[in-house]
Parts: sequence; structure tokens; C-alpha cells
Amino acid sequence: MAGLLVNLVNRLRARLTLREDASGTLQERVQRADAALKDFRFLEAEQIYRSVLRDHPLHARAQTNLAISLSGSGRTAEAVALLEQALRLDPDDPKAIALMGAAQFQLGNLQEARGHLRRLLESMPPDQPQREALRDVLARIDSQIDAQIDATPGRRAATPDPVAAAPATGAAIITGRGELDPALDRKSTRLN
Repeated sequence: MAGLLVNLVNRLRARLTLREDASGTLQERVQRADAALKDFRFLEAEQIYRSVLRDHPLHARAQTNLAISLSGSGRTAEAVALLEQALRLDPDDPKAIALMGAAQFQLGNLQEARGHLRRLLESMPPDQPQREALRDVLARIDSQIDAQIDATPGRRAATPDPVAAAPATGAAIITGRGELDPALDRKSTRLN
């Protein structure tokens, strides 16, 4: 019951705010939307950002922050569409790149998430403290991708017993797992 009441109050606040948004400078409107977003009032923030975008459709920051409010409301697919627009306007915006990576991850698109987050990592200065945390996230995504590949039926053939399959030549048998250099992996991703 309390959740329903909070939801109704937030909807009423958003409607009243929308009426106020017809006035005010662009900066004032964006600041109000940013404040609503910071307070997790996603519906209110969404309505203000949409009013900003009606008047200024190429406002990349408003598109990015609207995507955050949509994602916060559980509408990740809509957020991805806005982030695509924001990245067309400003392809190097680290916030939009990070959010796109997170949104793709939420949608289960691990390859796309990895691509965006690697791009973000490569754009960070070497001394940025978030680099290590981002490397950890990328390692977890890589593990999930590996697990998906391992679980794919017919993807990997059963490994034959190397001793039984070896010719009787006395040659040494080497078994194990090899890994590609990350630079090669990036090149193969670009080819797909």
C-alpha cells in the first residue's frame, strides 16, 4: 500500500513539474531533471528530459540522462535506443559509452557490452582509479561468454584421449589450453 501511495505522489509531482517545465531556461530545466534523477524520481526526470528534448532534440546529455531514468524504471530497451542516438551525437562521451555497456549487459548482450566497456577502458587515462574495477567487470563478462560457449550444444567436439589417438612414433604429446592475445581478439571482433 505504501508503495502505491509513493507511486501516486511521484506521478502527481511529475505532472506538476511538467507544467512548470514549459518555462525556464534550458539550463534550469536540465538542472531540475538532474536533481530528480539524483533522487531516483525516474518518472519526473523522464518527463523533464523529454520536454528538453522536444525543444532541443540534439541535446546529448539530456538523451543520456533520459536513458538513465528509463533504465531505472526498468525500460532498458528504450534506454538503448536513446543511448544509440546520444552516441551518434557524441561518440566519445564516456558516460554514454559506460551506460550502453551496462544496458547491453542487462539485456544479456554480452559481446556488445564487452565491446563498449573495452572501448571505455581504452579511453581512460592510465592513472584513473576506475580502470581496475572495469578490468574486473570485463573479466567477469569474458567468463560468462566462455561459459555460454562451453554450454552451447555441438559447439565443441569431445576431446579424444591424446594417448590413445597418438601414433606409435614416440613423439611427445602436448595437451592444454591456449589463449589468444587480446589484440588478436579485438581484431576478430571487428571482423564479425
